[in-house]
Amino acid sequence: TALIGFSIMVAALMGLTVALKYIVSNPLKQLTSTAASLTAGNFDIDVGGTGRSDEIGQMARSLELFKQTGVEKHEAEVRLGEEKARSRREMDAKQEAMDAQVQTKIDSVVAAACQGLARQKRSSSAPNAWPVLLRWTPITIPLPPRRDAL
Repeated sequence: TALIGFSIMVAALMGLTVALKYIVSNPLKQLTSTAASLTAGNFDIDVGGTGRSDEIGQMARSLELFKQTGVEKHEAEVRLGEEKARSRREMDAKQEAMDAQVQTKIDSVVAAACQGLARQKRSSSAPNAWPVLLRWTPITIPLPPRRDAL
């Protein structure tokens, strides 16, 4: 009878060990693997065990919340990157338009100055009016460097 009791106790311990493995150990391993994947930025995985009512279920729900927060953060970063790119394109377009306007104004001032000097030469009897035109050198106005060149 002692041998039968001992055999029943060993069988019960083995059954308890197997039950603990499937009830606790395997779900914990799965949660550990899920947590590692989420930490690595892989948010396309399913968090198992969220429907459980025990501590493992609480841990699984916490990981699900971590996953959702990570997805939202990633989406916000993508939107921010797109907004920065759009803003950069707009600023570049405005800078190019402003550069073109400045260049047009410079060209018109230089053209008017040259026409004025030519008229002065034609209407002037002064012999030194023409050398003034020949000694004229264009003025170079340096524009600020473009932001993308910095």
